[in-house]
Amino acid sequence: MKDNSQNESAPRTLISFRIDQPADWLVVHFHYERAHTWRTLNLLDPAGRIRLSHLDCYNSRTVIVHRSPVYSSYLTVPGSIPAGEWKIEFADQSDPAEEVFKFEWEAGSGDLPSGIETAASDRQCWTGSTGDQAHYGLHQYDWQAVREEAARWYKGDFHTHTVLSDGKMTPERNMEQAEIMGLDFFVATDHNLLSTSWPAGKVLVIPGIEFTSEYGHWNALGLKQWIDWRYRAPDGGIGTQEGMNRVMEEARRHGALRSINHPMLTPWAWMYELTPLAMLDALEIWNDPTYHSNPAATEKALALWSTLWNEGYRVTGIGGSDSHMLPTESYGDNNPPSLIGDPATYVHAERLSAAAILEGVRAGRVYVSRGPVLDLAVTVDDKAYPLGSDLTEPVQRSKEGRVHCRLTVSNASEGSLHVIENGKEIEAYAISDTAQTFEIAMDWKEAQYVWRRIELRSMNGELLAFTNPVSYGSKEQEITTWKQLLDRASFEVPVN
Repeated sequence: MKDNSQNESAPRTLISFRIDQPADWLVVHFHYERAHTWRTLNLLDPAGRIRLSHLDCYNSRTVIVHRSPVYSSYLTVPGSIPAGEWKIEFADQSDPAEEVFKFEWEAGSGDLPSGIETAASDRQCWTGSTGDQAHYGLHQYDWQAVREEAARWYKGDFHTHTVLSDGKMTPERNMEQAEIMGLDFFVATDHNLLSTSWPAGKVLVIPGIEFTSEYGHWNALGLKQWIDWRYRAPDGGIGTQEGMNRVMEEARRHGALRSINHPMLTPWAWMYELTPLAMLDALEIWNDPTYHSNPAATEKALALWSTLWNEGYRVTGIGGSDSHMLPTESYGDNNPPSLIGDPATYVHAERLSAAAILEGVRAGRVYVSRGPVLDLAVTVDDKAYPLGSDLTEPVQRSKEGRVHCRLTVSNASEGSLHVIENGKEIEAYAISDTAQTFEIAMDWKEAQYVWRRIELRSMNGELLAFTNPVSYGSKEQEITTWKQLLDRASFEVPVN
């Protein structure tokens, strides 16, 4: 074991150590004075390639970078260990002088040192043997791989956490709980960390990342490439408006859908006033309903979403459990447990694959629910169109110009169904049976721009489910930034 303990007495972002000869593995032990420091660091090899990202909260402080992905820790890029100068860099904005940090390392070939625990061997490796020039890509993740060849509603979750960041569930336990909850898929979105491998299992796991700063959080869903989000980036990374805009644009280029998380929930609300609305592919409307202040924040998010649509932005509304806790834990003595898949986001896709799920979200074929199951048929002249459709051309071709919606609600014995048109409730119906069908007609022939979606609520008004809209026509977009959206919706900029 080679000891290279370091006591930080001045602000430093880089610490170096040298490996004298090529090796099969590198084991590094980190030590901080406190538990759960939320420090983020990267380990760089002599070529400047990131070989490990690590957030210090619930994750192990011992990591293995190995030639073989079977023995490499989560969040590492496996491959040979070259000789030369390796570096540890702190990627967040914390001052290293505020935290005593020490580490030890050992490199070698052949067997790992005794007593070193490796991650589960039954894993999917998503990255190649090395990255290229200080970043890595998920070169081995198969976005087209089909788990089920059927066009139907698939149940999932777009916002989850594990011990790799600040969640209490291991990736293995997340997989087990997702299966218990009946999920078909979920997106792995640990804070500022792009996973490079994941346990194998029945549930489809889609790579992602929650870019997390004190000014707001957003998810890159289906991200294929690590992006330089670091505060030490020339533009300040996710710590500045310029840097955050750049990261969001790079995420688009690397195949990800961009969704702002819990936009009105302080102290994690979105405060970047100059975020271009054109960058939003989705908006997280519903976030962990078991958290005490989330119901009010969800209603504000619904209002923001309606304003977006009224301004001509066809942004998909999704949900996310933001799951951090064990299934036995809750946010209060009398609260239900906080679980992965609550709420569930249902996506109508042609098949169960990462590419098909993401395409379903992009197209708005989505509803979100805490229990009710919806079967929705939208037709014009008896031709069916999916949820999220722009019905301008079908309505214009139609002699009647009428849109018919047939909605069957199951697993909800009471409550009410609300028809929302251009942000205002125009009809409401009582739900009185566990399986009930509603017929809704829309005459849009003379409209210029109109959209409708459905909400289901309990007897006391709590949200049970919502659909994405179908729409007709277009509207010239008069606002372009997040601050203008808040102003148009009559909200102040949140303060975290």
